[in-house]
Amino acid sequence: MNNPFLIGDRIYLRQVVREDAENYYYWLNDQETTKWMQWGINPTGIEDCRNYIASMQGKDSIHLAIIRKREKLTGTYADILKDFSEPHIGNIALLNIHPTFRTAEISIILGECRGHGYGTEAIRLLVDHAFIRMNLNRLQAGMVTKNVNSQGAFMNVGFKPDGILRQAYYCEGEYQDVVIMGLIKSDWRKEQ
Repeated sequence: MNNPFLIGDRIYLRQVVREDAENYYYWLNDQETTKWMQWGINPTGIEDCRNYIASMQGKDSIHLAIIRKREKLTGTYADILKDFSEPHIGNIALLNIHPTFRTAEISIILGECRGHGYGTEAIRLLVDHAFIRMNLNRLQAGMVTKNVNSQGAFMNVGFKPDGILRQAYYCEGEYQDVVIMGLIKSDWRKEQ
């Protein structure tokens, strides 16, 4: 593992570094990855990604790279493949951390390996950190209602729908409703 911050079963989270810009650049310009996001409307340059990474850590946010753990390799090609077995598959962030209200928002992008539970595991790691180490009380996330995979990942961690923002987002040729999902620390504790 390379500088892990939070460690899960199949992934770990580490600080986003300048070298991650190339992956980020690819994901933000990939129309399938950004289908339900604000990214992908306009092209994003590699320098934009580098500058964003350089400016992202602050008092009101935490940005982490999602890294798939090295698989246990055996056989003839194990030594050759070991360098390719810890891919950077996405990013997750805790944004708008409010020190008085003890709230924050979670944002996630998976550029690789969607649909295999890595997003749920990343969300769970960040939620645990936010409630246990940071003493936050409420977390929320928003996504287009048609993005059922994202909703499922958050619901698997305990998030519940708090409300709908009608026609709040434009993508796929029409205005989309956005569901706001929330998780309160006391509800999270009951599930532990």
